[in-house]
Amino acid sequence: MGTLTLWTPFVHAQSLAALYRQAAAGDPALTAADAQYRAAAERVSQSGAALAPNIALTSSVSRSRFQDEIKDDEDSRDFFSRQTGVQLSQPLYKPVAWRSLKQAERQAQAALLMREQAQADLAQRLSVAYFDVLTARSEVTQLVAQQQATAEQLAVAKRSFTVGTASVTDVREAEAKA
Repeated sequence: MGTLTLWTPFVHAQSLAALYRQAAAGDPALTAADAQYRAAAERVSQSGAALAPNIALTSSVSRSRFQDEIKDDEDSRDFFSRQTGVQLSQPLYKPVAWRSLKQAERQAQAALLMREQAQADLAQRLSVAYFDVLTARSEVTQLVAQQQATAEQLAVAKRSFTVGTASVTDVREAEAKA
């Protein structure tokens, strides 16, 4: 009895939602499913990039020096050239990229469903454990009350025996229950 009464005051009640948030933060199955979903969503972005326009900017500067060695001309000439270019390309027909994007979208949808399944599994495991704890608490409370009632019956039987209104059999029966 001492163990049960010492244990019960230290139990803190928490809502099922708060427990779910705590469990979700540390559940490895849910963490793995969430990571797989994020990876699949990133593959969708990467597959879509193959269909996006490409832009390229190029620039170059060059310098050349010309000196005529045949004429022994000491004059030299410097030539400078600068080039800048912008290139924009957009694929019009790329069936492989479209198939890859559709496949990545289907994989992301499957990963989302797997993540939702992991969330549902966690919620079910948590609710079973939560209600098991509530049942155990109720049983502990009932056992403590039953133990107190039995102790009271024993005290009443002993008083009745002392007064002379109960037999020794009643006292022994109350002791056996206690």
